[in-house]
Amino acid sequence: VARSIRSRAACALRAVRYSVTAARTTRRSVVAMAVVAHSTFNRAVLAEATGQPLGSMFSIPQDNACVNVIDLTSDGRSTIRAINMWPFKDSMAMRRLSRSSVGI
Repeated sequence: VARSIRSRAACALRAVRYSVTAARTTRRSVVAMAVVAHSTFNRAVLAEATGQPLGSMFSIPQDNACVNVIDLTSDGRSTIRAINMWPFKDSMAMRRLSRSSVGI
């Protein structure tokens, strides 16, 4: 199963890298793209992007609704800018607290 997920992650990275290269040929120097996926697939993408062995992907932390930022270049290089970032954590906790105080 992990091998299948890893091969799909490699394919996804190639597709995203191709899209970045295609967008840059239209004179865009920076291309932003959002990919929304489940934690196991995110781990596989991060392991593939960093060249980690297959078995180590499950040691990469991935909380629900987290954000990972990866810079991809058309020549195949990847730079991880953020892993398992959750910028909404504090505001979500405040919303839950305020809802419970009014009985919702």
